[in-house]
Amino acid sequence: MNIQFKCGDQPGATEVVAHIVSDNGCFGWSALVKPQIRAATAKCNRDTKCLVIPGAGLKKLFEQNKYMGNVIMGGVAEIISKRLKFTKSQLISILCEWW
Repeated sequence: MNIQFKCGDQPGATEVVAHIVSDNGCFGWSALVKPQIRAATAKCNRDTKCLVIPGAGLKKLFEQNKYMGNVIMGGVAEIISKRLKFTKSQLISILCEWW
């Protein structure tokens, strides 16, 4: 599954793959983090089965089970950190080519 960003707001704008979600990976973490704005688009590049868990329901479950919430949100933080590191390395590579 590709996590993609649009380059601009115009119809037909180019979409760039920012991350590839591998088997048993996750996407949609922005539903758990304020301001809960979708950050990208997930597009399947082959037949895929997804487990869909509504963010509001999951956050309610975290309120009932703080330990579970802590463990899962720790995993979300790890995912965000890895994706930011990857994005940073891409940006540095582009900037180095430009200069």
